[in-house]
Amino acid sequence: MRIAIVLKQGFKFDAARPMSIESVIRTNLGHNLLDNEIVIIKDRNGGTDHAYGDNLSIVEIGEYDSKAQRAGLIARAIADLDIDYVEVHQDLNTAVHLGGELPGTPLALYRHTNEPSRIASLRRLKRNRRMRKLRAIIAISEACRNSIEREHAGLPADIYVVPNGLERGSWHAAPGAREKLIMYSGRPARHKGFVEFCQALEIVLEKHRDWRAVMFCIGWDLLCEVEDNSPEKAFAPLKRFGDRVVLQKNGAIADVQRMLKKTAIAAVPTTGDDAFSLPAAEAHFAGAAVVSSGRGALREVSGPGALYLEDVTAHHIARALDRLIADPELLQHYAAAGQEYALARLSAEKTSRQLAAARREIVEGWKAGESRRR
Repeated sequence: MRIAIVLKQGFKFDAARPMSIESVIRTNLGHNLLDNEIVIIKDRNGGTDHAYGDNLSIVEIGEYDSKAQRAGLIARAIADLDIDYVEVHQDLNTAVHLGGELPGTPLALYRHTNEPSRIASLRRLKRNRRMRKLRAIIAISEACRNSIEREHAGLPADIYVVPNGLERGSWHAAPGAREKLIMYSGRPARHKGFVEFCQALEIVLEKHRDWRAVMFCIGWDLLCEVEDNSPEKAFAPLKRFGDRVVLQKNGAIADVQRMLKKTAIAAVPTTGDDAFSLPAAEAHFAGAAVVSSGRGALREVSGPGALYLEDVTAHHIARALDRLIADPELLQHYAAAGQEYALARLSAEKTSRQLAAARREIVEGWKAGESRRR
């Protein structure tokens, strides 16, 4: 099957510092290129590499002045490529536009976030109209599917759930003896619980002088700009700990992997309803014990293998971290239980098979003109 994967505006497909959505796409590529020829369609903005061999090609569209013009350029590129199936990642407007311009080509919207619930009624109405034009949606968790069904009741599209997977070889390390290290990985946004985590870390590091912390923060400068310098303000009190607290802004994925494999505890204190959590999955694969808020899809990702917070406050996060530090056996229990659960459910080999099956059903259903709920 010849597949076109359409990236969201601005995505570079950078191997060293990928966006989380790009990481998911790259992981899936490694297991789907034997039976498929895949074309990545993206902006002409650098960052591309050809690490996957002859069955992967990159098409970069030219300059454009609007989102509609961009979608038109993509449609023309797809029409010239003899594509069997189009997969638009995250961009609803582009998916709807392509569906209108390419009515004979099977197409799915790949959703990586939950549907927004706190939006104005007029905007909600417009979004609902667009969503109803879709015939197939791939959601990354049951929580993501539930949010779509909740916000768009009676949606005619088939919705397929395919969790994000990870490569065992890249992320796996056996639980066991670890450095006395606490790690945060992800965007330092308010809804990720970054402020509360920094406040908790100050309490914990003051009490446990032999422990350290490292933070890998994606999009630091942008979030400082749009959130009134919130990340910098939250981190400032931790500077007094010197080299016991390391902040990596936009670190390379290889550095994240290396550090996780020697980390004892990973914190995922998000306050929002995330559709998935790659940081939690990555920590489980790497053998760290996970402290989690359990919000959104986090319980799907971690199952019984995380120590869940009663509430996302500095007090509750500090108490959970302190509990694991004080009880090495409990720490090892969560490290082992979390890894066992994640490896069984979220290996790239398994999730890629699920994705391949969903793609086949979408194409077959499209050709048959049927709508089957999955």
